[in-house]
Amino acid sequence: MGLTRKKDKTKAKLCKERVKSLVFVEEERETYLKAQKKRKITAKKQKYLLMEEQKKEAKKEKRKEYRRREADRAEIAQRVIEASMQKEEETKERIGNAYVTIREL
Repeated sequence: MGLTRKKDKTKAKLCKERVKSLVFVEEERETYLKAQKKRKITAKKQKYLLMEEQKKEAKKEKRKEYRRREADRAEIAQRVIEASMQKEEETKERIGNAYVTIREL
């Protein structure tokens, strides 16, 4: 068996030492099993909370990326509109034998 925590009676603190087998009084055994069960439940809760946090983070990143793409699309659309407006402002006039393009600003 691995390292376990055992109360050191001389120093009144927990110390780690290698124990080959655990021997419990019936009451201690019950409390130990309850503690192990709580530890497992706590680990499951932490894992679940971590997964939820990762999902939220992924959702946030997705929204951020979507907004960025929307802004890029809006910028491109604005450029296209400006370019089309600029073409409308151009007029061709014939001066002599040549066509001259005049931009109205």
